[in-house]
Amino acid sequence: MASNAVKALYGFGLVMWLLAVFPKAAFANYLIVQTTYLILAQLISGFSFAAFIKFYYEKGREVEFQSSALLIFGITAIVVFTLFIMSAPTLAMLLNMQADAGLLKFVPALFIASAPKLFSNEVFKARHAIKAYFMAEVTFFISHSVMIVMIYFYSGLQRAQDVLYPMVAAYFLSSLVGIWLARKNLVYRFKLSTKNLLEALRFNRFVLAIGVSNNIFEHVDTYVVAGFLDKPALATFGALKLFTRIFTMFRQVVGTLGFPAFARLHSEGRQRDLISLYEKGIYYATILLGFIVLAVLLLADFFFDFILTKYAGSGFYLRIFIILGLFVGWQTIGDNLLYGIGKPRTVFYNRIVASVWNVLLNIILISQYGITGAIVTANFTMFLLMLSTTYFVRKNIGFTFAGIWNKRRDLYFFIHDYLKKN
Repeated sequence: MASNAVKALYGFGLVMWLLAVFPKAAFANYLIVQTTYLILAQLISGFSFAAFIKFYYEKGREVEFQSSALLIFGITAIVVFTLFIMSAPTLAMLLNMQADAGLLKFVPALFIASAPKLFSNEVFKARHAIKAYFMAEVTFFISHSVMIVMIYFYSGLQRAQDVLYPMVAAYFLSSLVGIWLARKNLVYRFKLSTKNLLEALRFNRFVLAIGVSNNIFEHVDTYVVAGFLDKPALATFGALKLFTRIFTMFRQVVGTLGFPAFARLHSEGRQRDLISLYEKGIYYATILLGFIVLAVLLLADFFFDFILTKYAGSGFYLRIFIILGLFVGWQTIGDNLLYGIGKPRTVFYNRIVASVWNVLLNIILISQYGITGAIVTANFTMFLLMLSTTYFVRKNIGFTFAGIWNKRRDLYFFIHDYLKKN
């Protein structure tokens, strides 16, 4: 909860402040660089460390799986960023960034600075060391925020570089903290096993494919808007997507806790607990996200007409956009369960179909209807993805909707037992 609260303050509060003080063109450039970095970092980390977490509880192979993960991480990063640097001029042209093409150099710089943090975070997930995970995350959030505020009061924020340089420094600082906190959980040996390397690659290939389709699903609208519309329109769309970051943070929390928990219960053969955890997660996620959606629906005009005055009148778009939050809980928890029980192929095929629909509809509707087309596409394809994910979860573990509804009693018993003990 503490980690999620800090992410909310940083991801929502700081970016909302940037929207209020940043020129629209500068914010649009910052949005493209940050989104591109996050996509590549997530893909490389997922492809490198998914098997490390999945097989972490199979004792006796820690050295081999850590060694395989680090080898894959290093080679993948070199290949990805070599291709990225080579294609950067073309990418800048497609995104209408010819005059600001140099900003794309921040993408590999951000990755290099954050690479140790990305690794240590995976160690914390595998060990359920959530306190250490929180400390590494909060180091980045606080240091980046403080540096940006200092720059703002000293010289003002006029260019994307004013935010990106401090981000590189903050990632480097949090990487140092992350490695220091993870020092006792690392295996200080390197032993490469061809068998384990191939096993990791077989598992990770579907995670990579899922990551690609997931990022297409999540971010293709940003790039299509950048290609078809102007910088002010991209900034407006970025302001709308700011509110969906609430759901991105929800996914990160579920991924941090849910995937390792589902994997452990599955490995230990605790099928009843596995089903119970899924049902409980769905019930409380639905309540939490339902309240968030309702709050944004009620406050949409306030946010845009009284706080983000540069984007006044966008509350109507936000009220439609935020509806997708009602589907996020089912889809996210379902995906993490399928990962945990060793069904990445199912998630992949499910995602790839949804991503194809997402890309096609975004290109067609954004070119015709602008931002409205992007919002309609996001809601429609998320609804389809939620339905198909829930179908595959039910097929694999046989949960019941009555079981989800019965979880309403758990909170009462939890509070009752806690008060009784204290």
